[in-house]
Amino acid sequence: MILSRLVEAWLLVAASWLVAAVASVRLGLPPLSPSLAAWRGAEALIVTLFGSLWFASLGSGEWWLLFLLIGGLVAGATVSAAPTRGPRATVAVVIDLLRYVLAGGILAARLG
Repeated sequence: MILSRLVEAWLLVAASWLVAAVASVRLGLPPLSPSLAAWRGAEALIVTLFGSLWFASLGSGEWWLLFLLIGGLVAGATVSAAPTRGPRATVAVVIDLLRYVLAGGILAARLG
């Protein structure tokens, strides 16, 4: 895997997650703090490296299911740690699931 392709994929995933953060604020969720934004960038890097491992060695089939399951793990952890329940928690889960599946789609297009 070429480093420039990994960096490009990471920047695209991080940018898509920034768009998801802006969308979540518009839907009534708390704004993205600088420390959380830094963590999201690191999280995007981890997902990019995981995706590069998946697409370079293990295969490319059913990538959407893999990233949906990972997004489900992240969403579950987010909801269990969040003080709010109800519609806001549901919106947060849907946004987490969508951002992971979108990241998988970006990585499938760039690295697959």
